[in-house]
Amino acid sequence: MKSRSILLILSFLFLVVIKIFPQDISKIDIPYKKFVLNNGLTLIVHEDHKAPIVAVNVWYHVGSKNEKKGKTGFAHLFEHLMFNGSEHFNDDYFQAMERVGATDMNGTTNEDRTNYFEDVPTSAVDLALWMESDRMGHLLGAIDQAKLDEQRGVVQNEKRQGENRPYGRKIGWAISENTYPENHPYHWQTIGYMEDLDSASLTDVKNWFMKYYGAANAILSIAGDINTDSIKLKVEKYFGDVPPGPPIEHQKVWIAKMTGTKRMTMQDRVPQARVYEVWNIPEYGAQDLAYLDLLSDILAVGKTSRLYKRLVYDEQIATDVHAFYSSGEIGSQFDIIATAKEGIPLSKIESEINEELSKVLKDGPTEEELEKVKTAHISNFIRGIERIGGFGGTSDILAQGEVFTGSPDFYKTRLKWVSNSTPEDIKEAGNRWLADGKFILEVLPYPDYTTTASTVDRSKLPETGIPPEAKFPDFQETTLSNGLKIILAKRTSVPLVEFNLVVDAGFSADQPEVSGLASLTSDMMDEGTKSLNALNISDELLKLGAHLYSGANVDNSTVNLSTMKSNMNESLSLFADVILNPSFPEKELIRLKKERIAAIEQEKASPISAGFRVLPILLYGKNSSYGTTWRGNGNKESIEKITRDDLIKFHDTWFKPNNATLIIAGDATLDELKPKLEKLFDGWKRGKVPEKKLGNVKNVDKPVVYLINIPDAPQSVIFAADIVPPKSEMNDIAAETANNIFGGMFTSRINMNLREGKHWTYGARSIIRGLKAQRPFVTYAPVQTDKTIDAMKEMSKELMQFVGNKPPTKDELQKAKQNQILELPGRWETISDVVNYLTNLVVYNLPDDYYKTYSDKVKNLNVSDVLKAAEKIIEPDKMIWIVVGDQSKIEQGIKDLGYEIKVINSEAQEI
Repeated sequence: MKSRSILLILSFLFLVVIKIFPQDISKIDIPYKKFVLNNGLTLIVHEDHKAPIVAVNVWYHVGSKNEKKGKTGFAHLFEHLMFNGSEHFNDDYFQAMERVGATDMNGTTNEDRTNYFEDVPTSAVDLALWMESDRMGHLLGAIDQAKLDEQRGVVQNEKRQGENRPYGRKIGWAISENTYPENHPYHWQTIGYMEDLDSASLTDVKNWFMKYYGAANAILSIAGDINTDSIKLKVEKYFGDVPPGPPIEHQKVWIAKMTGTKRMTMQDRVPQARVYEVWNIPEYGAQDLAYLDLLSDILAVGKTSRLYKRLVYDEQIATDVHAFYSSGEIGSQFDIIATAKEGIPLSKIESEINEELSKVLKDGPTEEELEKVKTAHISNFIRGIERIGGFGGTSDILAQGEVFTGSPDFYKTRLKWVSNSTPEDIKEAGNRWLADGKFILEVLPYPDYTTTASTVDRSKLPETGIPPEAKFPDFQETTLSNGLKIILAKRTSVPLVEFNLVVDAGFSADQPEVSGLASLTSDMMDEGTKSLNALNISDELLKLGAHLYSGANVDNSTVNLSTMKSNMNESLSLFADVILNPSFPEKELIRLKKERIAAIEQEKASPISAGFRVLPILLYGKNSSYGTTWRGNGNKESIEKITRDDLIKFHDTWFKPNNATLIIAGDATLDELKPKLEKLFDGWKRGKVPEKKLGNVKNVDKPVVYLINIPDAPQSVIFAADIVPPKSEMNDIAAETANNIFGGMFTSRINMNLREGKHWTYGARSIIRGLKAQRPFVTYAPVQTDKTIDAMKEMSKELMQFVGNKPPTKDELQKAKQNQILELPGRWETISDVVNYLTNLVVYNLPDDYYKTYSDKVKNLNVSDVLKAAEKIIEPDKMIWIVVGDQSKIEQGIKDLGYEIKVINSEAQEI
């Protein structure tokens, strides 16, 4: 009887563990109104009054598939030209938008559409509509040969930058050219062929605009703190006179289903072998595509997914494996990508991928597998729609549905397909795509569009309204009986709660001989507890629709949990278990150490990350707590030495409640959470922690150049850096503003010079890295190889002038101040945003009212304040330079500049 009782109890516990938490999709709704103007422009409006910001999102139904062979890259090139001013605003688009606090601002192009989007304060809606309508209806007169040449150079550098990454050299081209026939519009990549970009004429570009950028080929999706009737009148006012454009032929579905197996081998400078497997599958909007999306998650999302568990976790023959689909309007692709561990032949990886895929196509997934990925899919969708703008925000989702299906709320159909899917549906969809597809062309009558008389004054930009007051959320503080500080900001816009445990540890708690220990300890925390193994944890998170992440940065170690409100209690129990009871299993440590060593090799292989890897070592010295890689990966030798006992000791030493703060934001209150947290963390005891020895480091006496050789690199990546005083020793807001003027904004000096003026780079910028103690100031730019020396001269000139004979101007200061103030409402939009900013208060020991008084402090800045700060962050004659590129092509030119040169490897060791 006793044995029988034990078995019954164990059975019950097992049932509890595998419980699935299905999500109710009936309440997922993005209310909207849709209108079609007389000129054919489609307007979609969604009201969301949680924050005083508005997302303006314009989709043009044109992409690279509308191009012809020999004239590729036009769609993407034109996207760039749209930011270079219009007939009534002959200046860079970012100049106007940054001044009014626009955030999440960009433009993107793919095979099927081109979109432009920005989030603006409610006070700047008219300006955003004026700008978007001016470039839609009044652009041709502003395009000249100089602007075309400038942006052609920028795009070509973007192409070089993409090809300069490991696995980036022509892989996308190899896939598209070998999976689609030459006459298929997906045969080429969106960025186009270099020779086609070279031959693009001014006439070609203008013809492209006249054909595809009419009002009738555009969708305007607006979401946020607006009134539908009022915004419709504004849109009619600003866009009503835009010509509809000519009739446009739209390619119908052409899946180009492949048969048989086609192979290609290519070589590149990469640290590991990798295999890509690609299938052509149904178009966007097809029901089977939703099923194949779920199948990709079953194969490779989470540690218990079929391919990850077998290849990475159990057999450990691969360092990563991914399965996903890339949707297209006329056809999509399904990809499986795996990176082999050293010494493992790709044939073995490929064989095991195909074996696992064959199993799921023969038997289908289990109910439990399917329910897990369905829950994750729906919870991730909910997380996305908390935002109104950007990718995956409400304005984006509504526009996408309208452009590709004619229904802004198509997402509901897809969610139903996901929610109601069965294992048999997944199995059948996986097997269905062995047959060929077909192409059908339909021609429809073109409506008789008309325009309205314009009443818009286009001689000047509209005056913006009174900017909305940026209100940082109120928050409460308390302390548990064990000394753990709690900070909570209540947000009820979506049923989510986020928890972020911040421990004062991080990479700066490492000792030089165990570099990488803090990061590895954090990575291992969710690999097993005393009661759950890594697979159990991963499984439970999928069932709960929760995300749990443990990580570290230079100053802190963190454990972060994002959970649905409905599953908060179960998720919190798992969160506490990971924090208090990590078991650091030896088996997982061996696996993660191998993966970490592979990650180090990847980091050293990428030119930008290789530069950032050595930069702190060169700035602070290897004996400084800050003289470690910013990713905290350590080096191969130190990682190989780390033992399980080291991890246990690090956790026991630093993870104390009195050395930590738990930051919470979302749909919860202190009254309901504090008793739960007291109970969950009851056994966590106070204790002393060591004092970090950060020291004080001086800048070098004279500039020196460190050169890392990457043979045949099409670009050089240039860094210039020095050490900045801590926040407590200077006016940090003035320093932030100075950095924004020099290199922190798109319209900063360094970017406008190297990108917009010289078009030698896709982008140049500067940063002040956030640290508790001395911080690094870094300016960097990837540039085409033949402009390396000239770019170094320009960067050096800009640095010297900024603190010399060309200091920040009143106009530059005013623009930066406006941007810093007016972008605040958009910076605090989501729960995660609030958590991040509360974390800053804790980490940098800022006063509680820091963000409440931030606007006033920025407003009170003057040029003298900014210049004083600039002189503390920029010392041109005491900077180190790092250049990552082809030594044979650039070394002599650097020597001719008069710099001392030291050739180093990616571990900062002199060669």
